[in-house]
Amino acid sequence: MLFQLLALLPNVKWLTLVFGGDCEDEDEDDTVPVNLARFPPLVELSEMKITFNHNAGMPIPTRSYLKPMLQAYGRQLTTLKCEKVLLTIDGMLTTVNNVRKLETTPDAIASIRQAQWPNIESLTISGGTVGLSKELSETLRKLGESLKQVKFCKVNETVEPPRIPKPLTSVKKLSIGMDTVWSHWWIVFRKVFINVERLEIEMGSGLGIPIEFPLPFTKHAVRLRKRLFKRFPKLVEIKWTKLQSDGRTADEPIFFLRW
Repeated sequence: MLFQLLALLPNVKWLTLVFGGDCEDEDEDDTVPVNLARFPPLVELSEMKITFNHNAGMPIPTRSYLKPMLQAYGRQLTTLKCEKVLLTIDGMLTTVNNVRKLETTPDAIASIRQAQWPNIESLTISGGTVGLSKELSETLRKLGESLKQVKFCKVNETVEPPRIPKPLTSVKKLSIGMDTVWSHWWIVFRKVFINVERLEIEMGSGLGIPIEFPLPFTKHAVRLRKRLFKRFPKLVEIKWTKLQSDGRTADEPIFFLRW
């Protein structure tokens, strides 16, 4: 059983769990207590990643595994990587209220909006394409002034950007998965993330758009650098990375600094 395996890892700091199936609700009887005593103390545990192998076809009961596990360890977590389903389990948003870094999927945005996380510093949206919708911008704003880093792993630049939301002044580092800097989305980004000091661009999203990777010391690179530093007046550093189809870095990243 899971709790027996965890007992063998008393000093674990980072825990990755892959469940062989989908998470499903059970017919829960409130008269049956959740036995938290099964889960051993893991005092060093601060980071957790939970994913599901959706093709395995084995349903994972939330009451038997996920809910009691997160009730046992959730408040000590500072880093959490999970899918939407985990954040929709009853009581989970308050259970993990000390999280500082969260990585989740685009469909979890509405759930995150309900959270009260006073220490959240970094939010990564991965596992699908995303656009800076009104819902997402309001979610980022609701997370508060503690939010310093935002990463969109894959921006769907083929979709027309929305009406420009209000600026988010707390964000200092912005990471974006896009293959072009000429998209209308950049107008939205520069008017929303007005205080960005560090910008990371990952090219190779796989959306079929020609990649504009700036080879060093070329006119193309100079043009891109000039354009981005002009758009973000507080920007001091740009990091460009080219990705392979499997998401790994293809070459050494390129750095541009403000002169």
